Amino acid sequence: MNPIVDIGVGSLAAAYGLLIFPLALFLWYRVAMVRDTVVAVIRMTVQLLFVGLYLQVVFHLNRFWLTGLWLLVMILVADVSIARGCRIRLRRFAGPLFVALLVGTAIPLCFFVGALLRRPNLLEAQYAIPIGGMIMGNCLRADIIGLRGFYEAIRKEEKAFLQALAQGARLSEATRPYLRDACQAARRRVSMSACMARSKPMTYVYHRRVT
Repeated sequence: MNPIVDIGVGSLAAAYGLLIFPLALFLWYRVAMVRDTVVAVIRMTVQLLFVGLYLQVVFHLNRFWLTGLWLLVMILVADVSIARGCRIRLRRFAGPLFVALLVGTAIPLCFFVGALLRRPNLLEAQYAIPIGGMIMGNCLRADIIGLRGFYEAIRKEEKAFLQALAQGARLSEATRPYLRDACQAARRRVSMSACMARSKPMTYVYHRRVT
């Protein structure tokens, strides 16, 4: 197994130094994004520092309840991101979003950690947090694309939707074609992400063979 590589202060400074190029372009073309970019980088740095420190504690303690609490916090943050990305009211959809994301994350997580990895503790921190985060990330992207497409399609074809209801169609029947298209769009997005994820190790193997 390869040892853990520590990233030094110099390497981090070099990585942050790459921001010079986009910031220089913003200044050259007078694009009003310099302040927002700097604020976003500072906020990202502070958030990652706190998350890194917290995850060190979580991985060290490896408590069932602490890992579960961290996953619940991740689900709540994802719910807020979905609501903002779809421009829907969080108060109205908070319950359904939370339940959907909780179930959609818990079932595959238990399968991977329990059935595939055969770990006695399904919420073992070093497995549950990264695997749960990857599952949640795919769910988040798919939910945003699906929900946004669903409601945008109904808004664009509002007359046809209302006409179907006026002709006696039930709500489930009137929304079925929009729901089908939204699910297909979300599935395509997840499939594209899976293809990109598979291409990364293939690229690595090819690079290793060439070098």
